[in-house]
Amino acid sequence: MPPEPKNSTLILPKTSRHIIGRTILHLDEVDSTNSLLLRDEALLRQDGFVIYADRQTSGRGRMNRAWSGGSHGNKHLFCSIVIHPRPFLSHIPSITIILGLAVYRALRPLGVRDHAIKWPNDILVSGRKLCGILCEAKGLDGMDVVVAGIGVNIEGGMAQFPPALRHKAATLEMATGNRIEREHLLDIILNNIDKILAEAEEGTAPLFREWEISADLEGKTVTCNHKGRLITGVARGIDESGGLLIDVDGAGSVKVISGEITLTDYR
Repeated sequence: MPPEPKNSTLILPKTSRHIIGRTILHLDEVDSTNSLLLRDEALLRQDGFVIYADRQTSGRGRMNRAWSGGSHGNKHLFCSIVIHPRPFLSHIPSITIILGLAVYRALRPLGVRDHAIKWPNDILVSGRKLCGILCEAKGLDGMDVVVAGIGVNIEGGMAQFPPALRHKAATLEMATGNRIEREHLLDIILNNIDKILAEAEEGTAPLFREWEISADLEGKTVTCNHKGRLITGVARGIDESGGLLIDVDGAGSVKVISGEITLTDYR
């Protein structure tokens, strides 16, 4: 059995938001904010419900990699959001694209510069990972509910990370020179997600184009593990479902919906 969350606090609804983050649950400790929501059907039925934790004991990213957010305590953001199906966001790649853009927008007023989105789920600052997004789906009551986990490194420098990550990770404090309160960051991110979902109701094409500009990816050569084999080609942007289009010599245009990409000149 998974461990029960420790010392939870329910935060009253925030009526300034339409759906996302109107109700928030704060936990001292949990195995994984995503895992907790995925196993709790009552919480999954609440569209926009958010949990965040001071500490995760089994946090994870894509491909079940452990998520290392530096030191424990409230120095970093570990949160997950329940998102119910929407006709304009029918695929997990497109949801990840929209959420990544929302977080990218949220970082600008905090003074973050030289940041870019790395397809499909990371925010980089000067080539170092600041934020990761993991979307997972679960069938419930005839619908596919998405749980979107967002992890952001907030405070401190490189010494807090394992040696293998010290040249790959970034924190908001490193990027801005300022200490940023975790709850303030969460509030800004949730505001931006709530807003961008309302924008997406009017059409995702402008948002996907904004994502392409923010990713600084189009026209660059990438290598990707696609269906068990490495492919190399020129990125041509994303399609209407959020899949990455890559022109590969001899194979034409290949659509990638998951998998890591590497880019030698990624900023």
